Amino acid sequence: MTGWQARTTGDIYAIDDTGAGYALVIGARSAFKVGDRLRFTRPIDLHPTDYIAADERAHVVDVDAETGVVSLWVEGVHIGLGDGVPVLKISPRDDAEAASCIEHFSDRRWWQLKRLGVLGGARADLLALSTLLVTMPLTAILHSIVPERTSAFFFVMAVVWSALVLGQRAAVALSLVTPVAFNLVCPPIGQISGFSLGEGALFLMELFVAISFPWFVSKGASTLNTVVDYVKQH
Repeated sequence: MTGWQARTTGDIYAIDDTGAGYALVIGARSAFKVGDRLRFTRPIDLHPTDYIAADERAHVVDVDAETGVVSLWVEGVHIGLGDGVPVLKISPRDDAEAASCIEHFSDRRWWQLKRLGVLGGARADLLALSTLLVTMPLTAILHSIVPERTSAFFFVMAVVWSALVLGQRAAVALSLVTPVAFNLVCPPIGQISGFSLGEGALFLMELFVAISFPWFVSKGASTLNTVVDYVKQH
């Protein structure tokens, strides 16, 4: 969050250890970009002009790559920050106190489903496959109660949950294993018999759900957020 960025290359430089020159900061990237939504974790006293309370929010409207000055459009009413749109300008390398109380904010509403942040890769795959420990016994019990119906409801719901919560890869992995697991719990239980046309259709449906649902949900949530924001503004 401190330094200078070269306009031509995008590289970020900071004052070196001697304090007399500049050194390239390997792997450094800009802390803010235009469009980011931020939240103030602590109040900022701009005495005597204004005061920004904790939990207020702002949008990044401009980033000067050469000077590092970031312009924030504060969502609250702040006459002291100028007429019309209240803009707070901070320089990360000079305004360390202000920069330290700003964090990125994501206004994720209840209909916005996303992957679990603590999981990913093989761990998400294993969690998706672990649903078989529940779906297989439940399906076997259902077959014993209603033997004339071979319902795959629990397997389909497991794939849907994996697609929405764990992501596309985990859901696809589960859908590839589901046909075998479903066949094992269908009479005769514990034996793999010939796959029927219905089981093939079930596999294709689950694979379609695993691949398409994460995309449909992300697009739908984005569109719904746009509509809601438009209604709020008008």
